Amino acid sequence: MRINLDSQIFAYQSNGGISRYFLNLLEQASKVQGISMTISPSPFFTRCVPTGPLYGSTAIHIPHNRISFFADSINREILGFTKVPDLYHSTYYDGKYLRLLKRAKHVMTVHDMIPEDYPQYFPVNPHKAKAEYLQAASHIICVSEFTRERLLHYHPDLQEKTSVIHHGVDDFWNQNPPNPVKQQNSIFRIVFIGRRDNYKNFGVLIEAVGLLHEAGIGVEVIALGGSSWTNKERERLEELRINANFHQRKVSDLEMRQEMNRSDLFVSTSLSEGFGLPILEAMSSGLPTLLSDIPVSREIAGDSSLYFSPKSAEDLARNIMNLVHNPTLLKPFKVSTSKLALEYSWKTTFLKTFEVYEKILHSM
Repeated sequence: MRINLDSQIFAYQSNGGISRYFLNLLEQASKVQGISMTISPSPFFTRCVPTGPLYGSTAIHIPHNRISFFADSINREILGFTKVPDLYHSTYYDGKYLRLLKRAKHVMTVHDMIPEDYPQYFPVNPHKAKAEYLQAASHIICVSEFTRERLLHYHPDLQEKTSVIHHGVDDFWNQNPPNPVKQQNSIFRIVFIGRRDNYKNFGVLIEAVGLLHEAGIGVEVIALGGSSWTNKERERLEELRINANFHQRKVSDLEMRQEMNRSDLFVSTSLSEGFGLPILEAMSSGLPTLLSDIPVSREIAGDSSLYFSPKSAEDLARNIMNLVHNPTLLKPFKVSTSKLALEYSWKTTFLKTFEVYEKILHSM
């Protein structure tokens, strides 16, 4: 069986959950005899793709900027001259790729329906060709039941060709048991990961820490990844006099794991997510989680997390205050979240995806 991943996501995403998802499928496929999965022959990738024969030994790394879109157009043209595989698995929703992907059976993965649900945050919809992809696909994989429900809300006619396959979590995150380096009685430490704008709803955490500050309770928030503080964020932190409580850093995966190992709590504030891979990474690292009470959080973490109302800074502050005053409440979540995270493996994700491939090819 020959499966080609197109190069869309790898030509312009410098890091992120989508590229990680496909790279993990690629790695798992390499361990199974009779399966040849490759990224469609392309000379240009950003550094989200590691070097090595598994990913294309001739690949040239490019920066994530305007040139990456030009490089992607070259990759796309090369795809038109490559041998047609048994199956294509598209990595994103660029309409210019679709005419080439239609040459064979075609699987797509829907990671979220957030631009459709929150158009106010997307003046230019990055998924503008998604509807055309959905109609053309032989099968549609959704990364969560919630994502499938939102997809069918807009496209009820597609129910018969959809299935749900959860993400896995890299073994990297649970290779070492938590080894906190913080000293006893040091400030309560909260980790936040990723983008903070729009539906990510990071402002509610700023407001919650402001309320804690008014109550005389100090906490430290470490925002990992994402962009530097915006002017609006800086102004609000100054107004609430909590500048010293917030830190933002660009970190490697190793540094991120170290930050989680020395922290007390992971917080996710999102109004919506397609899946929420950082939740699994935190859980797998043994870090207790406090999540916005949205359907996908409940689907992924179940009873192994604490929850707060995502639009209530008061509720978030109340939960954090309770944990600061009663740190023993965190202990059972360290155990249960670690066990739950082990249920999500990339091997399982790939084997379920392979079942989809076989079903499509045998239906010819």
